[in-house]
Amino acid sequence: GVLPPGGRWEGSDAGLDPRLWIREPFLSSRADFEGKVIVFGHTPMKHVMLGKNKIGIDTGAVYGGALSAVALPVESAARKLPEPKV
Repeated sequence: GVLPPGGRWEGSDAGLDPRLWIREPFLSSRADFEGKVIVFGHTPMKHVMLGKNKIGIDTGAVYGGALSAVALPVESAARKLPEPKV
């Protein structure tokens, strides 16, 4: 999961990484994550989760569910990635 902007993780004082333990607060969050859409897995669901701020693509293939994937526009990714060095 991802902390919403301005959010504070309660386990940070104990050295816990919020990305490992913030599943439910992240799933129910309505934050816009500074205009970013978060694509995530490792949370099996019956159907792909499509929201304004998140896309969950784990549909439980390991348990007999469908195998899901997502195709993202190349243009948006290309603007943020550095050019490969040859």
